Amino acid sequence: MSTLLNDLATFKKHVTINFDFDFDLVLPYIKKAERKHIKPVTGRGMYEDYTETPPDAGKPLEVLELLQEASSNLAMLAYTFVGIIQVSDNGFHISQNQNSTPADWWQIKDLRRSLLNTGNEAIDEALAIMEANPNDFADWVEEDGYTVFREFYVRKTQDFQKYFNIENSRQTFLKLKPHLRKVEQQFFNEVLGEATTIQIKAEANEEAKKALYLAQAAQVALTIASITNEGIFEFTPQGLFVATSEVPGEKKNSLPDAAIDHLSRVKNEEGNAYLRKLIAHLTAFPQTFIAYHLREAKPTPSPAYNTKSTLSL
Repeated sequence: MSTLLNDLATFKKHVTINFDFDFDLVLPYIKKAERKHIKPVTGRGMYEDYTETPPDAGKPLEVLELLQEASSNLAMLAYTFVGIIQVSDNGFHISQNQNSTPADWWQIKDLRRSLLNTGNEAIDEALAIMEANPNDFADWVEEDGYTVFREFYVRKTQDFQKYFNIENSRQTFLKLKPHLRKVEQQFFNEVLGEATTIQIKAEANEEAKKALYLAQAAQVALTIASITNEGIFEFTPQGLFVATSEVPGEKKNSLPDAAIDHLSRVKNEEGNAYLRKLIAHLTAFPQTFIAYHLREAKPTPSPAYNTKSTLSL
């Protein structure tokens, strides 16, 4: 299996290691890191293109170097779990000699945190470049890892960031995709109808742009309300993060259960309030939203509900 990172010199650009470090020791972890963290966001097509024929100029080269930085740091992160262990016919042993001793657990923990953060930041920066230059990454645009969700009201990381902090992380935004889809299907599609949905997303006039703004605000709030107990995400006073076990013993300043329940209720109410504003806006412009106006006479069930109570628009 070819990888984006293939030589010690490139590896040394991104992580600090001894001059006599054996690159073969970390190569299995490079493969693992790229398979787990990089291929899912670039897609198989782009990943294979970059491993077989690495770009040598422009934005593609810039992205390759960032992905190599991510690969180096995330591979070294995986290596920290076995780096001091030697395997022989006599079993497993910890490396130690008279000139060195294994690092303390807290030093390794700090190193792991730094490697994880650096790797993720490099991936996010690469995705930002790719998103801003879609013509240079045509294969990626058709992949599941494409960070512009053209089918939703909330299409880009910055759209979500406007209403709830995710640290502008495109990786977090990708993890939110199935939840955004579920919210759109549950709360929007049946009430608005396909024609009105397409019209709002097209943003062809000021009324449609205002409708999109209200739909985005509602979709973000209702998505937050729906994922508070999923376990995939962590909520802290600073915002929303993807839960990870890459650094054992690492504890974020997560919100207590009572605060998360409160957040869920508040966001559910906020989302429904924006939905009511959206409906009022559509109703106020019947000549613009003709398809919705024609649906008004037809009774449709309210999309705004949760497991604890029924809310109406």
